[in-house]
Amino acid sequence: MAKNQTQIPSLEDLLTFYESAWIDDWYENKKQKEEYFAKGKKILKDFYEKSAWRVPKFLEAGFHLKIGEYKLRGQIDRIDPLPDDTIELIDYKTGSPKKLEDLKLEDKEQLLIYQLAATESLNEKPSLLSFYYLDNNTKVSFLGTPTELNKIKEKVALSIDAIRLSDFPAKPSPFNCAHCDFKGICEWAEG
Repeated sequence: MAKNQTQIPSLEDLLTFYESAWIDDWYENKKQKEEYFAKGKKILKDFYEKSAWRVPKFLEAGFHLKIGEYKLRGQIDRIDPLPDDTIELIDYKTGSPKKLEDLKLEDKEQLLIYQLAATESLNEKPSLLSFYYLDNNTKVSFLGTPTELNKIKEKVALSIDAIRLSDFPAKPSPFNCAHCDFKGICEWAEG
């Protein structure tokens, strides 16, 4: 193999690894487990067949980011180098895919924080922020504007201030309540 050339595993090897790494005990019932297993296998096959197979610059890249007086720590799923010496930040999603025109600031928050972190903590220059939706093998990309980046800094600082004050107003909704650890004892629980 030539220097700097990456060996791509065969689809068969990838699926064998998937089967050996599968964790069997997180599912409500046997049917759900089988559906998730089959769905995961399909996602891998589709990704394998569609992938451009770029070699990432970083996977699970850790960062520390200072916003105001606060320090954040996190991980970026994937960072790919681009031909113009910039980078693409990629966050994998399993939820319902969204179109670029449907993304609101709230949807972009995570990648905007990653853009700040890549610039300020990793000394990289992002030119593309991408959500990669695994369920249908699509990607939605954008780049945060200075206004969006300032808004996210302000929101993060205000959120941390609220945490420090222990000010957590309930935000009941069928989705929030379905995933909340306190749904069994909460007077506002929905669903």
